[in-house]
Amino acid sequence: MFTRCILSVTRSGGQIVNWEPVSISCVNKQCVRWRKMRTDPPPKNKVIIKRRPVYNEWEDNFLSTKLNHYRTMMRGIQSIIVKQVEFAAARDELLLARKKELELVPELLRWNEEENEKTKRERALRLAEETTKSEEEKLQRLLREDEKRILHLQQAEEIVRLEKEASKSFITLENMEEKIEEAIENPKNYNFLLKQDGSLVLPDDTAWKDLKELLELKEQQRKAAKEDHEAGKVDDETGDNLR
Repeated sequence: MFTRCILSVTRSGGQIVNWEPVSISCVNKQCVRWRKMRTDPPPKNKVIIKRRPVYNEWEDNFLSTKLNHYRTMMRGIQSIIVKQVEFAAARDELLLARKKELELVPELLRWNEEENEKTKRERALRLAEETTKSEEEKLQRLLREDEKRILHLQQAEEIVRLEKEASKSFITLENMEEKIEEAIENPKNYNFLLKQDGSLVLPDDTAWKDLKELLELKEQQRKAAKEDHEAGKVDDETGDNLR
């Protein structure tokens, strides 16, 4: 890095040759600016004297306290700034949402009017159907009441007719002697017997002719059913024997 000055004088004519440390003699002469070796000590004007810093306890405590105060204040300021930023962002979002809602108000009002009209039409149809249905129910109820009244009148007329027919056999002061003679000539028996199975046994001269005829008809039907059952059982036994 430093320039090297070489001056070489030779007997042979003054030729310049490279410097070699071993070739220095009275014949050859070189002027060289030497470089400092690695093992050489530093010069005195460049020696750095490292001195141990003096410890000041008051200064250390003061700096620690103030540093904590500074950090606390910075955290508080940072949290305030963050909250303000968040509040501003939320306010912007709220304002944007409010703006969108205001833009949707006319459309919502139009949709509300359409829904109101639709509901009004449906309500009118429903009320008309309900009115028609109620009128039909009232008409049906009136018809049923008329039918019941007519049926009641018919039953009353039938009762009156039967009573009139029965009144022909009533005993009155005019036909008392005739009824007494008829009862003596045609005696009627009101006695009856009960079997163990609960069936009635009426005599031949019973006064309940209709009841006796009904009991005889039921007895005939029971006997016929029993005969059919026995005949079917015999047929089943015959078929089993044949197989």
